[in-house]
Amino acid sequence: LLPAEYPSISDVKFAAKYIPMDIVGGDFYDFIKINDNELGIFISDVSGHGVPAALITSMIKVAATSVNKTSLRRPSKFFEIINETLFDKTATNFITAFYGIYNKENKTFKYSNAGHCAPIYYDSNDNTTHKMETDGIVLGAFEGVSFEEKKVQINSGDKIILYTDGLVETMDFNRNQYGLRGLQDFIEKNNECPIGQLVHELYNDVFEWMPSSSSFEDDIVIIGLDFK
Repeated sequence: LLPAEYPSISDVKFAAKYIPMDIVGGDFYDFIKINDNELGIFISDVSGHGVPAALITSMIKVAATSVNKTSLRRPSKFFEIINETLFDKTATNFITAFYGIYNKENKTFKYSNAGHCAPIYYDSNDNTTHKMETDGIVLGAFEGVSFEEKKVQINSGDKIILYTDGLVETMDFNRNQYGLRGLQDFIEKNNECPIGQLVHELYNDVFEWMPSSSSFEDDIVIIGLDFK
């Protein structure tokens, strides 16, 4: 289900890491080529684990690839369509997701968030990180919902890190979570790393956060975008 290769865009470097808790899981990501100028980045997380979550993930992939080109260019509209497609089809599971679109011509990244943990935007101008939050609830639970859409101007040196909640909810020996602050601190301290190295070292940092006898309690996806 996951992409076999990264998109080829001259001014963006990509990296991704997927760590499933079971053989199959409910975390998913995809790169969606909209046209020669715009690329969609999608990430989702289905509650639960194993085969039930994986089946819903398959439904999400089918729904996302069925959205028409016009709606693919609007994250808010994209989620409205996905929500209606999935409504009343996910039993007791719920779905969080984030969808963003990079426009390489005007250097913008517009996005909507459907109840998903907020990706982190690293602003190279002042070495600060910001949560990419919008109003939006989980997918498939209610009919007729709308989703807020925001846009950020991208500069050379900026980065965006997308992830699923298994990353920030990883606990240490005292049951303290790695947390959003831990993630932001790591990105700010390691901002000069190539994106592949940053994603790899982030995974190592979270792994070392756990007690040595423990294993991850949830699937984890990390996606990094580095803008040149």
